[in-house]
Amino acid sequence: NNWQLNAPGLPAGFYNGVLSVDGEVIASLPTSRSYGALFQLVPAVTGGSRDVQVLPGLVVFGGPGGRGNEGRLQVDGLGVGAPLSGGGVSSYAPDIGNAQEVTFTTSGGLGEAEVGGPTMNIVPKTGGNDLRGTIYFAGVNSDLVGSNYTDELREAGLRTPGQLLKLWDFNAGVGGPILRDRVWYFFGNRQQGSWQSVPGMFANRNMGDATKWNYEADPTRPASTAGSWRNAALPLTFQPTPRN
Repeated sequence: NNWQLNAPGLPAGFYNGVLSVDGEVIASLPTSRSYGALFQLVPAVTGGSRDVQVLPGLVVFGGPGGRGNEGRLQVDGLGVGAPLSGGGVSSYAPDIGNAQEVTFTTSGGLGEAEVGGPTMNIVPKTGGNDLRGTIYFAGVNSDLVGSNYTDELREAGLRTPGQLLKLWDFNAGVGGPILRDRVWYFFGNRQQGSWQSVPGMFANRNMGDATKWNYEADPTRPASTAGSWRNAALPLTFQPTPRN
């Protein structure tokens, strides 16, 4: 079937079951730079969450009429899924901000995948004859987050609420020529992290005191889950002849 779907703001359309989303559109979307945030752009893809995904995570997806986890995630055609429950995704955090484009293949029965569900392929950027780069940063700390901790919750037994301590996402990329019209490079880097407090868990006030061996909670130092994720890539492109 040869059909096309033009979505508002998308420079490309569906052709033969394939949707291409340009990297400039991805970078301008008012959402987090996660692959799960792009599911809502494709009518033939189901799964993910309607909420904003601010942390890397395993987000399964599928297609109407199929299993909810039969979607496959690829980076430049290489599958980055996990064998867990047959899911085609993993906790690998792809660099969405430095993608040249993202393509969705929704026609089943192809040789590139062992299932009939949709395949999401993230195509990284490549360098060119001009030196170009981008920088993106987003972050927040506890001073910018409100609290819904009320007296009712305190009386119900919640000693301390969960709190976002800090959250950040740094994304940068630069590309250019090594040999003009022949060899190009592109370097992309992404660093992101999240620190959140753990309700009801505190550091030991007696830690480091050799005269005390018992645990005593220190309410001024709540425990926290601290996670950070980093990835970097340096693709090289070589053109030996104008046709190759």
